Amino acid sequence: MPEPTEGPTVLRILLGTQLRRLREGRGITAREAARAIRGSESKISRIELGRNAIREIDVLDLLTYYGVGAVEREQLLSLAEHASRPGWWHRYHDILPDWFRPYVGMEEAATSIRRYEPQFVPGLLQTHAYAAAVLAVGDIPVSEASRRRRSSAPSLRRRTVGPTGTRSSPPHEAEGSAVTTFAENQMRPHQATRV
Repeated sequence: MPEPTEGPTVLRILLGTQLRRLREGRGITAREAARAIRGSESKISRIELGRNAIREIDVLDLLTYYGVGAVEREQLLSLAEHASRPGWWHRYHDILPDWFRPYVGMEEAATSIRRYEPQFVPGLLQTHAYAAAVLAVGDIPVSEASRRRRSSAPSLRRRTVGPTGTRSSPPHEAEGSAVTTFAENQMRPHQATRV
């Protein structure tokens, strides 16, 4: 059973990996599997790479075609169900670029994150005020409503992953205070901070 903190991106990748293992283990080609779900080889490839959500009927057809037993079948169907649920970031589809969505999906399931950002405070350390200030001085014109939504996204990411880049519960007040101080210091000219 998937962990409740795992996002659909990683679950889709896990499901796809399992489906590929089953297909290859039985000596079935992608073309043959595609025929079983009335699809194309590229659809099988996208499913096995976890790039697309997979319809339950396609999972059922593939598992039947692969001759999967009842216990493993139930596990994979449960995985498919969880993998098809939208992640928290889907509410922000209008402001998150397409290239960034898989990253956020994998970030949600990460146990640690390492980043180097020479120009800005990393997104997971950004306070609402800092994110709003960065957006205010940006070159791209953004409406006030969009600016508010965009500046609230880092705090949602932080609640999911944690302020230190490791999976944790939401930050405590003291941690939030440290993040705020860090972010405020970064706004000062000629200030260098290393984390």
